Amino acid sequence: MVGAAELTLDGAVGKLWGSAVLPAWRARGLCRQLVQRRATAAHRHGVRHCLVKARVGTPSPILRQGGFAQLATEVCYRRELA
Repeated sequence: MVGAAELTLDGAVGKLWGSAVLPAWRARGLCRQLVQRRATAAHRHGVRHCLVKARVGTPSPILRQGGFAQLATEVCYRRELA
């Protein structure tokens, strides 16, 4: 195995969770294929929309090229514990 990714189905929404490709196999289009195959699988199961949470860096261009549009910006909070 050189890569992995997760898809969960939640009603009419497919949630594409993290994906990873081994460093030696990167820059070969595998991440793009993992995104496309999960979206195709979701569609076969009646899903109408796919959501994915991604960092601004590496995955964002791949997602935009795959037809995804930015939906929101996440706000993170931190609390220091004694």
